Parts: sequence; C-alpha cells; structure tokens
Amino acid sequence: MLNCQNRNIIVAALRMKSKVLISHKQSDLTNIIPEFLPLSFMQLTNVFMWEEKNNRLTKTFQFKDFIEAFGFMAKVAILAEKMNHHPQWTNTYNKVSFKLSTHDAGDIVTAKDRKLAKEIDKLAE
Repeated sequence: MLNCQNRNIIVAALRMKSKVLISHKQSDLTNIIPEFLPLSFMQLTNVFMWEEKNNRLTKTFQFKDFIEAFGFMAKVAILAEKMNHHPQWTNTYNKVSFKLSTHDAGDIVTAKDRKLAKEIDKLAE
C-alpha cells in the first residue's frame, strides 16, 4: 500500500512535471509505488485525488494526445448532461482541467460536485 509520505513525494514530482518517475528504472520504483507499476505515466498522473481550493474541486487529467483528451471530454459532456451538472473545464492539447462547484448553491462545493468528480474519475480509467 502506498503510504502518505511516498504519495506526497509522487504528487510533488507530478506537479513539478518532473521526469523523476520516467527516468528511474522500474526496479527503483518498487518500494515507492508497487501498485502503480503497470500504469503508464499518463495514467499515473490521473489517479490522484481532486483538490479542493477556492470553493472549487480541481483536477487536471493528462492523455496520450488531443484525440484521446477530446474523446474523454465527449464522455464527460454526456455524463454532465445526464446529471444536469455541468463543469467548468479547459482543454489544451492532451490535458483537460476541471473546476467543479455548484452555481445554484452560491458557487461552493456540494455533494453534486463530489458525485460528478467520482464519475469523471471512472471515465478516465
């Protein structure tokens, strides 16, 4: 199981867009992230939790290319329409960033946002 300290190291490396995880040999990572070894670096960037800041749930997903990112956005659009809860999002090439809040509740994070975030994560798997 990934402990909190190792998770924080990995998150920090990903946020800095560090090449640390890519440049290590697989055997060097076995003590840090054994359950993530079958994942690609792109998939690894998508497994971490949503961050709550400024009354928004935020997360950025990274994909192989623009087509994969756009396909993901199409799936999210259908989901959001079904849930009648539409995200604020941006797309730049292979990245899709979200800021979720509930406008009807005064632009704060509510259960609707947490549910949408959970479903978005499922689509990214």
